[in-house]
Amino acid sequence: MPLEFPFVEVDDPAVVFGGIPNYDAVLQACPPDFYRENKFGRLASKWFMNELDPATDLAGYEMSADLLEDAVNQRRYVETWLRSYRPRIEDKIAVSGWLLSLMLVEPEQPQA
Repeated sequence: MPLEFPFVEVDDPAVVFGGIPNYDAVLQACPPDFYRENKFGRLASKWFMNELDPATDLAGYEMSADLLEDAVNQRRYVETWLRSYRPRIEDKIAVSGWLLSLMLVEPEQPQA
């Protein structure tokens, strides 16, 4: 099953060396709100800095993908953005935050 835009499948060299096949289209499509501080940008920044602790930082989140294969491919695509030398850091964090917002389902807040 093909991934939906903005995600695309990336091969191992792209993940390792940061080759983003649809770079320009995704950069243009990234909503401006993701260039401002937000929780997904903070997660992307922590991931970029190798400070992301999935057990605590992603506690309660679920993957939005129905198939495990799609979830793995989405994660690999975000990793490709984070490892690429091409985007400016602002673009890298904004786009990665946007991608995380599409990949993750936020935990439900307890009702008071």
